[in-house]
Amino acid sequence: MVADQVNHRIQQVDVQTGTVVKTFGKLGKAKGEFSHPVNVCLDEQHRIVATELGNRRIQVMTQEGETITMFGDSGPEELNYPTICIPYKNMFLVSDGGNNCIKVFNQSGTFLYKFGKQGNQDGQFNWPHGMLVNNSNNLLVCDYENDRVQQFSLDGRFTGKTITHLPSPVGIATAPDGRILVTSFKAKKVFILK
Repeated sequence: MVADQVNHRIQQVDVQTGTVVKTFGKLGKAKGEFSHPVNVCLDEQHRIVATELGNRRIQVMTQEGETITMFGDSGPEELNYPTICIPYKNMFLVSDGGNNCIKVFNQSGTFLYKFGKQGNQDGQFNWPHGMLVNNSNNLLVCDYENDRVQQFSLDGRFTGKTITHLPSPVGIATAPDGRILVTSFKAKKVFILK
């Protein structure tokens, strides 16, 4: 699955051939429509989870592109420029860039809790971006404007940070050998964390 941000759609691509297998969505606010989808992934039930920057919401869909639920675009814990949503067990962890925090929702999109606020101290953010739950069940968060990656327990307790300066980290992933890879927007490099 690929979030085609500028064309306001999701594309399913065959990784072997590079050809587009399926495309769905168009610009809009209704179910099945998107405004600048910036990230897409599959949850444990193989549902499509799309993070929409423009509509400021998360949309959960079937493999056929039918909307199951949408959340984050209304209510007291409204999202403000979400950058990524990662499903983990029975939760959705959302990096809320505009509110400088991480928000946690249940499978039906009901808000559970949040952590972080704007700042540059431990546990504070300046545009949180990419996230990853590592094999020790720690949440690693790219803190874009603070040039670092921070580590938290899943209940939101700060447990550590990178000591190396990482210029505008945006993406984070685990390599097959277990190392953590972080992409830097400003440096146009991939950093390897130990």
